[in-house]
Amino acid sequence: MRRILLITTLVTAVGLLASTQTSRKTPAQTSQEISPAKSKGYVLQPDEGEKLADPRGGIIKVSPQAGSQRLSMVVQPLTAGNRIGVHMHERDEEVFFVHKGKGTVILDDKRTPVEEGSVVYIPPGTWHGFDANDDMQLVWLISPPHFVELYRLFFKPGFETTKEEEERLKAKYGYRAKASL
Repeated sequence: MRRILLITTLVTAVGLLASTQTSRKTPAQTSQEISPAKSKGYVLQPDEGEKLADPRGGIIKVSPQAGSQRLSMVVQPLTAGNRIGVHMHERDEEVFFVHKGKGTVILDDKRTPVEEGSVVYIPPGTWHGFDANDDMQLVWLISPPHFVELYRLFFKPGFETTKEEEERLKAKYGYRAKASL
């Protein structure tokens, strides 16, 4: 039953995100995009996908590099007591599915408990973050998909940059982080 709920939720989220997209390019998209004619469906098993070198980043399941033009999907672990800091995506829509565990989601200034099976929709420009009460597994989709490029950098071992370059990257991807609470 839980697997059916997950599949139904993800299919609905993908449909909603895809239906809201226009054909205009985002700043991070390049001429190397994959055309619809070249995109192919695929199936990944639970441990398959692009495993990030830092395991806290999880596994990228869907991205432009894997053929998607309109969304990215990541399965991200969040261990008890840890958090995803409050941040926003200026141009991106995001959907989180709590696959395992319990925690709290912060949407703007409101804190709401979430548990296995909860879904969180985040429109562009909405401050959001997570606190994990238990070990959690979050499945998130983001559209357009370009943010996953910056996400890879966040979890690349040894990634260092100047403050100026960090600000340039955040601006390019429409990402803003809020000071720690």
